[in-house]
Amino acid sequence: TKDGKEITLVIGTDRASVNGTEYVCDTSSELTNGMTFVPLRFLSEQFGISVEWLQETQAVVLTK
Repeated sequence: TKDGKEITLVIGTDRASVNGTEYVCDTSSELTNGMTFVPLRFLSEQFGISVEWLQETQAVVLTK
């Protein structure tokens, strides 16, 4: 939850709910070795954060 926006993800599915509206993400949420992996681009963009992939350094840049 951030700025009045609530996002719900279910482990093992590619579905997300944003304030009750369902979306399909490009990847599923996963639980691996006790760590939770989520679709970073979807979450970031929903919260107004831009995502850029830098191929040359294999890095993700998040900008608010």
